[in-house]
Order: sequence, then structure tokens, then C-alpha cells
Amino acid sequence: MGAKAVLLLALGALIPYRAEAAPPPTEVILNGSPAVDGSGSLTPNNSNWVSTVLVDGKTPAHGFQIQLQEAQGCPLYVSDVGPLQGSPSSGFLIALSPGTSLATAPSIYTTPPGYRPIGPVYVGTGAGSGTSPIIFAARMW
Repeated sequence: MGAKAVLLLALGALIPYRAEAAPPPTEVILNGSPAVDGSGSLTPNNSNWVSTVLVDGKTPAHGFQIQLQEAQGCPLYVSDVGPLQGSPSSGFLIALSPGTSLATAPSIYTTPPGYRPIGPVYVGTGAGSGTSPIIFAARMW
């Protein structure tokens, strides 16, 4: 046996077996649904909490998004656990106009990936929010 053959045989013994190539990743297909428009407006009454259900009370199958359409001087909350009544503790503050004490609040809310809403989606605002309509855009999918 030649010197080259002995060297190659020795190297072959030192090199571990090559791992087989990993199989290609499994394709993940998420079954979505067409988006449904739930845009509208909400008119505060300046003395009580006011909320309205979106898209005729249908629970979004996969998620939703709500955005305040124009700067307003009142908060907008969203809840998927029932109407907002007397307290925002069951909802998320999603919009507040610039120039107010909570001006860093976002003006848009989108459900996190993989989140399935608990129930129908409500938007609402609290007492002392004036009487001008709050205009919002909303989509569910």
C-alpha cells in the first residue's frame, strides 16, 4: 500500500461519520380567514361608560386590529371579555390623543400572533370623555 493510501486510511479513521443532511423544514400553513371590517364610531355621553360590540358580536377566529382614526381628547379601550362598564380594568387602552397625560399610549392595537380572542370584541370609553364621536378602524380575521 502506498504512503498516500495509508495516510488517507488513517485520516478516514479519525474523521467521524458525516451526519446526514437534516430534512427540510415542515411547511406550516396557517388557515386564515378573510378580513371583516368592523370600523365605526362611538359617541361618549360624558357621564357614563359607553361601549359597543364590533362586527355584530362575532368572535374573531384568529385576531383583530383596531386603530383610532383621528386625534381625540378621550381614551379608547378594547376588550374581548365583555362590555366595558365602569372600569377599564377588563380592557386595554389602545388610543389616546397627543397632548394628554398618557400621550405615549399607542393609537393602534393588533392581537399578538397566535392569540385567539376570548369572545366578541368591544370598544369603549369612559365617563368625562366629552360628547364628540370617536372614529376608529377595525378589522377581524
